[in-house]
Amino acid sequence: MALIADYKPFNRTFNSKFATGGFDPVSREFTPFETVSSKNIEGILDAFAIALESGYLDSEKWVSQVFASKAVFEQFLVEFAKEYETWRIHDRWYWALVEVANAGDPAECVHAKDIAYQLAEAAKNSGQI
Repeated sequence: MALIADYKPFNRTFNSKFATGGFDPVSREFTPFETVSSKNIEGILDAFAIALESGYLDSEKWVSQVFASKAVFEQFLVEFAKEYETWRIHDRWYWALVEVANAGDPAECVHAKDIAYQLAEAAKNSGQI
């Protein structure tokens, strides 16, 4: 019998500032994302989670804080649901999105499409879209 080598866990490094937008935790400024694609979805999720963890996001205006327009937010929902249709997201992303979605029961946010739906509902219910 061969023992499995010791596992050394590591934390994934999050980046919150990108050329296309992002959050600077030092200056506490968020440059809204102007575009969304499969290439920057991870960056948006990183910036979103760090901004929430820093106490920056406002429950009544988080859509405009993170996204340059309603159309960009809607594109994010589509790209997020598509990109993570079969893959799990990082716990930090998950809990940040569920918190902002104010889903109540995390069991309602199992799949990316469920999270996207809850985010859209939260934005609608708070009058942001």
